Amino acid sequence: MMQRPGKQTGVVMLVVLGIVAVTTISAVNMQSTQSLTVRRFQGYQNIDQAAAIASAAERFAAATLSRDAPEDDAIDSREDSWAISIPPLPVAGGTISGCVYDLDGHFNVNNLVDANGVVDTEQLAVFMRLLDALTLDRDIARALVDWIDSDSEPQLEGGGAELETYVAQDPPYRPANGPLVSTTELRQVHGLNGRDKDAIEAYETLLPYVVALPRGTLINVNTASPELLSALSDNLSSHGDTLHRWPDDGWTRYPQCGEGVDVADALSGSVDEDVEDRSPYESVEDFVAASTVEVDGENQALPDAVKNLLSVGSSHFLVRADIEFGGSFMTQYSVLQRADDGRSAVLRRWQALN
Repeated sequence: MMQRPGKQTGVVMLVVLGIVAVTTISAVNMQSTQSLTVRRFQGYQNIDQAAAIASAAERFAAATLSRDAPEDDAIDSREDSWAISIPPLPVAGGTISGCVYDLDGHFNVNNLVDANGVVDTEQLAVFMRLLDALTLDRDIARALVDWIDSDSEPQLEGGGAELETYVAQDPPYRPANGPLVSTTELRQVHGLNGRDKDAIEAYETLLPYVVALPRGTLINVNTASPELLSALSDNLSSHGDTLHRWPDDGWTRYPQCGEGVDVADALSGSVDEDVEDRSPYESVEDFVAASTVEVDGENQALPDAVKNLLSVGSSHFLVRADIEFGGSFMTQYSVLQRADDGRSAVLRRWQALN
């Protein structure tokens, strides 16, 4: 039996409406996908542009360090031009801010063990006293020595941690048995690797005072923290606050930048009688003279073994650049090693998208 024309028309209209609906939905989805792709592509472009600006900032910092190298006879301090934080400055499409931070004013954890796998007793003594000053457990030093050395036997009496300690973790892992590449590795070292609050707080407490650099670096007494200077000798345990050369508590903000304050201007102005002299040491001998203390009626200077760990200049710097471009935010860190001729090499670089 043949269908009536009216019923056929209704079926056709339903089919047409269905096709229109599907087409409309597809078009909307396509437009949405295209819009998302465009925004994603724009975001990639913004990140690439931010990275290019960060690279320019890195080169500018290297040039500043190069100009400073012969300026004051190998003296590096917070009075130098590289030490002035840059406040947010406009660039085409965004802003840039940044700073250069002296890494040689920190304790280099890789100095605990030499290239032959032998513990440096002077470096170890300094590090243990630093842990004392920060009220941290000395077992951290023992475990760190075992993390760096190449053997599988605990190096020091009274503690340490080798392979069996780490394979018992969940999940298990192996110690590096070599120098640290970054201080973030400290979170894997026994005593700092726990997920509990104490382990996390211990790591965060230690972080501003240590670095992971190539072996053989010296401690710049012009940029070292009060705690590190106090740790140089048992006799200096209460003298770090007098000996340090920081005009503020900047060592506690690592690796944060300052507020763009010209430290040189602040230090070169008039000084109140109650304000400590923070002018930089011009030589290690100047520091030794300032750190000589009276013990039992006799003047006690730093031993030669400790003097050999010190310097008034630096070779390693952290460059931080904060970039905002087109709504994208990036922070780039670069570790620069400056040679005697002023030229800098990038040891490592990493970026964080905010």
